[in-house]
Amino acid sequence: DKPLKWDKDVLVEAVFNRIYTNAKFDEVKTEVYGLLHTNAECDLTLGTYSSYTVTETTNKPFWLKKEKKIQVNIDTISNEFNCGCKLFEFKGILCRHIIRVL
Repeated sequence: DKPLKWDKDVLVEAVFNRIYTNAKFDEVKTEVYGLLHTNAECDLTLGTYSSYTVTETTNKPFWLKKEKKIQVNIDTISNEFNCGCKLFEFKGILCRHIIRVL
């Protein structure tokens, strides 16, 4: 397969382009695009464990603006990531919430 086009100015796309197949990378690009509307705030840090609230905002059209909050937990020693959306468990790709926290 011919490699898919990716934005060379976006480091996340450069990394994922190398590790995923074309089909999976195409799915990941959707998550990368979603980073534009995603913010993370650290709620708790205990040693190597951190917990974040990730807020995802949809604002099209602006009068229907919605916010969705999702919990992300990370342990940096064991390299374990857990997101409330469970995208990795369902599709095998990192979600925008974990990518944002990273």
